[in-house]
Amino acid sequence: MVLPADTETDDQYQFMLKAISQNAVETMPEGSVDGVVYEERKGPGIVRFGGFTFPANKSEEYIYEISEVDPGSAAIYDYDKTVYRIYVTTESGNIVGEKVFVNGKEIGDARDEDDTFKFTNIYPLSVPVTPVVHKRIVGEKPNESDAFHFTLEANGNTAGLTNNPMPDGMKGSSKTIEVKSGGQTEFEGNFGVIEFSEPGEYRYRVYEVQEHLDRYDYDEEVYDVIWTVSYDPENNELSAEMHIEVGEGYEDVEDEKSGKLTFENVKLPEPPSANPEVEKFVGGGAPQYDSMFRFLIKGVSKPESVEVMPMPNDSKEETEDIEIKGTGHHLFGNIKFPNDVDGDYVYEIWEDTKVCDSENYACDPTVYTVTYTVTGKDVKQKTQRCVPDEDGKRNCTTVTETKKDTIVVDEYTLRFENTYLHGTGTARPEVQKLIKGNPNRDDVFTFRLEAVRGKSKTGKYIPVKDLPMPHGAIDGKIMLKISGAHKDHFGSISFDTPGEFIYEIREIKGDADYRYDETIYTVTYDVSENDAKDGTTVKLKSVMDGGKPMTLTEGKYLFTFTNKWGSDDDDEEGGGGEGGSGGSSGVLPRTGFAPGVVTKLPKQRVDYSAYSQLRLRVPALGINAEILGVPRTEGDWDVSWLGDNVGWLQNTAWPATSKAGNAVLTGHSYNYLGAPGVFANLDRLGYGAMITVSAYGENYIYMVEDVETVYADTPRVMSQKTDVPLLTLITCKYYNAATGQYDGRVVVKAKLVEIQ
Repeated sequence: MVLPADTETDDQYQFMLKAISQNAVETMPEGSVDGVVYEERKGPGIVRFGGFTFPANKSEEYIYEISEVDPGSAAIYDYDKTVYRIYVTTESGNIVGEKVFVNGKEIGDARDEDDTFKFTNIYPLSVPVTPVVHKRIVGEKPNESDAFHFTLEANGNTAGLTNNPMPDGMKGSSKTIEVKSGGQTEFEGNFGVIEFSEPGEYRYRVYEVQEHLDRYDYDEEVYDVIWTVSYDPENNELSAEMHIEVGEGYEDVEDEKSGKLTFENVKLPEPPSANPEVEKFVGGGAPQYDSMFRFLIKGVSKPESVEVMPMPNDSKEETEDIEIKGTGHHLFGNIKFPNDVDGDYVYEIWEDTKVCDSENYACDPTVYTVTYTVTGKDVKQKTQRCVPDEDGKRNCTTVTETKKDTIVVDEYTLRFENTYLHGTGTARPEVQKLIKGNPNRDDVFTFRLEAVRGKSKTGKYIPVKDLPMPHGAIDGKIMLKISGAHKDHFGSISFDTPGEFIYEIREIKGDADYRYDETIYTVTYDVSENDAKDGTTVKLKSVMDGGKPMTLTEGKYLFTFTNKWGSDDDDEEGGGGEGGSGGSSGVLPRTGFAPGVVTKLPKQRVDYSAYSQLRLRVPALGINAEILGVPRTEGDWDVSWLGDNVGWLQNTAWPATSKAGNAVLTGHSYNYLGAPGVFANLDRLGYGAMITVSAYGENYIYMVEDVETVYADTPRVMSQKTDVPLLTLITCKYYNAATGQYDGRVVVKAKLVEIQ
């Protein structure tokens, strides 16, 4: 079997030897089946079937055929259809005569000088070309995700073909490709390989698809690309020469030397923009159907030089609306502000109470005033949440100030809650803010609802992470902001299963001009199956104010905090002082007293929270200690009175949860007696050491990944930016006798690996 001399191929070829006469079946080479044997060959060369065995006691004529097996439609070559029929005559097992027929015609001996039968496979001639698009961006740098589209369009040929050949064998008269910038100002793409097999002139048109006109000034050139395909009979070869024409008069362009088609786009300055989003939540138990809720946005004010108020999606209407079915998020659409006009653009966003199904839902009366302050390309957002009181007067609170595209999850900017009126098993804890004195201003006060523990009716403890919480809670906590002396609620808590559920409500200290209410409400909800056995009933079972029982009023869910404006003459002194472990410590808490010296403790200013069954175990150091909650007061954690306990810094993630966050625990390196404290040997831990936090029947096992010593003002160790649950242990190191303080901190970082 042979191919043209210049053919290079790894194609597989198959040939068949077949016994035609019945007596020839017994003489076939080894491996034949029913008188047929196949042999394969990769590329050109010789194929051997093996030897024949003729009976020694017989004189007969044997008939055989040799042919190439049809490779089917997948082959890219024309296979040889020749059929050789061979007649072999023997006497006493020796060949005495041979006749060969080719396609039925006797030709004598068709074998060549190598004693082989010849098969020739014909490969059609072709010449490949690859049209390349070169993209150049001028002006601003493109975004990494910016994509551009180009079309190759067939425009006729002189070869007499109905259709021009297209890249990679695709059918049709055009092909469009996408080329991504990857953030580069120059980049390339190609349409794929075009195979020409016939001489002639082939014409194509290449142009850029016009899109994203708000961001780019697109290249409108249309290239006429001509490939002239010629045949060289002497060498039996096809060749293709590229020629490019563009513009009026079809002037030649330099790009034909490189074979690239260059398009140049101008990246326009992106206008400053915003995209307000509504979060819709339905509380009060799950309704049996999802109602439709409608929300409106209206332009209120703009800079004087701006003629038309910018609205979502370039709308010319003064008011735009969106609809949300049930619970979910929805964007109003992109608001593009003028490039050259700085200033404040103010909008109001509210729920359309005319559409709200008031028979089944308590509609949300909240009105958000959203101010976008544009400075150059920077857009800052300020949002006020206004809720009418009993007299209809708006009580407005600034909920967040954030740069564009930044979302503060626990202070969601535009959140609406409609309460389902016929739901069961719901509580909605409400806070009332009172102020003594006359501050002559409406300050913002922050409150926190925190899940503490839960227990099912069978007595099994429920992990904090699984306790029901209002929508928007993170790690069993949710914040509420109230402006001035008003009241508001955290949102609805829906209880699906019977049990006992305990929460804490407290105020977070803020402005130093107030004496803050340090009341901590411990709230217990008793949840039971209702009489209809199709839901639950919730009863406020008990409320403890700092450990003191409170008198309950049936149905009372209002928790009051009273702040006093101005200083208090009998304010207590103390707070750690020189050599103590409380007081202002910059970033990281002071967790050690002077070694070898008895230090007088200051008067205790804060109460630590006790959590039943919450303990820390570090087997490598022999630590088995109770964990107490240390509140942050005036920007600091006072851990002076921890003793041999471990303190959880309450502004960090909860240490017994599978959710992402950084839980920070601290303990004394030296206690107030000058003796080694619970974390005295913390720096002896190494990679792989195990740490266990036990909470309400579950063990959260962490593995140490890093131990380091840092300066006392290293904030990164407290960072909450993590995608996994982390545990950080901190204690003091390097006591400085001159200052009476510790200059360093030992920091152990561990990652959650198992929950048992």
